[in-house]
Amino acid sequence: MPPLGAQSPLLPTAPMALTMPPPHIVAAVSPIEAVPAGVADLQNWLHAHGVELDRVAFGPNVVAATPLAKGERSLSIPFQLTMNVHSARASDLAPLLARESTLLHNEVLVLHLVYERLKGEASFWAPFLRTLPETFDTPIYWSQEEFHELKGTNVAMLTNVQRQQLVADYTTIYHRICLRYPSFFPLDRVSIADFKWALSVLSSRAFGITKDGEYLQVLCPGLDRITHDVNLHVPLDEAIVFDAASQSLSHHVHEDTTAGAPLTISYGPYSNAKLLTSYGFVVPGNLNCGIDFWLDIPRSDRYFRLKKALLDSNALTAAQTYDFDGTLLGSSVSERLLATVRIIRMHETEIDAHNNAFRSQLISRSNEMLVYDSLIAACRQKLQSYTCTLKQDDALLLQGLPLSPRLQAALLVRMEEKRVLNETIDTLNLWSNYLMVKQDTDVVGYPPHDVTMAL
Repeated sequence: MPPLGAQSPLLPTAPMALTMPPPHIVAAVSPIEAVPAGVADLQNWLHAHGVELDRVAFGPNVVAATPLAKGERSLSIPFQLTMNVHSARASDLAPLLARESTLLHNEVLVLHLVYERLKGEASFWAPFLRTLPETFDTPIYWSQEEFHELKGTNVAMLTNVQRQQLVADYTTIYHRICLRYPSFFPLDRVSIADFKWALSVLSSRAFGITKDGEYLQVLCPGLDRITHDVNLHVPLDEAIVFDAASQSLSHHVHEDTTAGAPLTISYGPYSNAKLLTSYGFVVPGNLNCGIDFWLDIPRSDRYFRLKKALLDSNALTAAQTYDFDGTLLGSSVSERLLATVRIIRMHETEIDAHNNAFRSQLISRSNEMLVYDSLIAACRQKLQSYTCTLKQDDALLLQGLPLSPRLQAALLVRMEEKRVLNETIDTLNLWSNYLMVKQDTDVVGYPPHDVTMAL
């Protein structure tokens, strides 16, 4: 994934009188602005390896040094300068990796990063590694007090999963490697914190490319500093392109760009919950909002096995994912969730009609009403899991108290979740009322579309 964005204020301006950039994460930087020392070393290193830097300028972000036409290349980095599994296997770690052949690609990259950072100035990538952040603003780095502000959110739940996975991976993989190969990873110099850092670098700054038919994660010096624009809807693989002929990765601007304007990419149509969890920032005005939300079949259901088999065997409902795509969307509910709850609430007399659940059709009118009622009750229950109500959050904003960036991010994420839940409840109530006024003989489309007109 692409890099962390630059830090910016995170909440709407009116209540707190904060100074805000437009609703994306970057702000314009003059090409003549002083370049931080570490970035200057990176520029010198890139230039020494044949990288043309005449079209870009490095500061807190990467900006255009000259006007660029839409589609024009701004920066091109040779593949040989990137960190990837092949550079790992050609490094000092080659004998270790040959023996540990079952390691996954991301595990190889983690070891590669930790080892090269341990080498310090002796590392080929030292100028690049010095520009990487020492810590991150992702919630896995937050204090207990800061993290408490996320209670009830999916961000909190997924961060707790990340913490558990980190401990499990360190115990079963990385600590074992350290014990086996102390000459590479001496335990007096490495700890779980180093592997946490490496995992954070990869999750926030690595790109995915296809090279010679192989999908690779790469850390690309220079290109990793290009930041996210929430208003940009250009796929990442159109903005960052691997060219097989030149064996290089290049960034191309998505529109005519003036000198001094920031160069941007889109990480994807991500919600603030996703941006905070993976990259450590949020974007005011982000219209990508949704909550991953699921219901389970009660174990006490006499048809538990049958219903589970039906859900597991259909591609629409086989996986209950938490990928930030959202199943509750405020003005709508995903078909994946609706199909799941239709099967959960299906009566034994309705089993023969179960296929309707996967075809955006009603199993029955009574089943559909139960689906809406169940989801409304579940949304209301989730609203009770937060530390405060949406009204209390609004009141906090109106007080205009100074908040740290992390607390501002937590406030924005939890307020967005609560708004989505409340809007989803309103939508489900509309759908329920729509079904109530329809006659049994009417053909009811699903889901009800123009319910306001119908009512």
